[in-house]
Amino acid sequence: MKSEQEYQSIIEKILGKLKTDKTGASSHAENIVLISKDYVPKDVNEISLQVKTIAENLVQKGKNVHVITYDPIKAGQTTELGEVKVHYIGNSIRAYSPLTDALTLGMDINRVAADIFHEEDIDLIHVHDWYMLPAGVLLQRAFQRPMCSTYYSVENVRCPDVVNNYTNAIKEIENRGCNESRKVMVKENWLKDEIINQYKPEEEKVDIINPDDEKDRKKLMKDYRWVMQNYEEL
Repeated sequence: MKSEQEYQSIIEKILGKLKTDKTGASSHAENIVLISKDYVPKDVNEISLQVKTIAENLVQKGKNVHVITYDPIKAGQTTELGEVKVHYIGNSIRAYSPLTDALTLGMDINRVAADIFHEEDIDLIHVHDWYMLPAGVLLQRAFQRPMCSTYYSVENVRCPDVVNNYTNAIKEIENRGCNESRKVMVKENWLKDEIINQYKPEEEKVDIINPDDEKDRKKLMKDYRWVMQNYEEL
């Protein structure tokens, strides 16, 4: 008869093989999912270009990179752009505002992410803009894999002096994203200050990273590594 300790050791080994333990199989993020409503070539804007830069830089580092993005015309398709696997989703529920769109898109994002998780595993989830935060928060809890987020603005700046249920809901999403994210990334110092002042995350949680800068690309990899190494403790 095996002792309880021996059985526990066997279980831990099995979990390690299956990669279903909380911290994943490695302290390095090898399988990374980027979630962004905007991506090239359909969208050409700050978000889409920054996500493209991050994805391509990660591929150059030898990472397995998936991008989940919105394109109703290509919904259900997966293509490979420069070794980045791009999964296109639509919205199976008709939405009437950006807020309801962000919330209902999560159903299709979660379906695609679950397929990736069960086929290849996911080490780290990186969501872009408040639009993707609801899906990211849910996936982090469901897969027990860490989430990072990049903020491009905040509702208080987009709609200054506007206070109603709609803007308050978006602020709540942004606040929840700050609390749930293991790292919050921004491109400029003013936005870091705005996020800290408004949502009160620990200052060291928020990093300024410009993916176009080589030093910041290395900093991003360090942030990923830190998140993977410290996820169990957070």
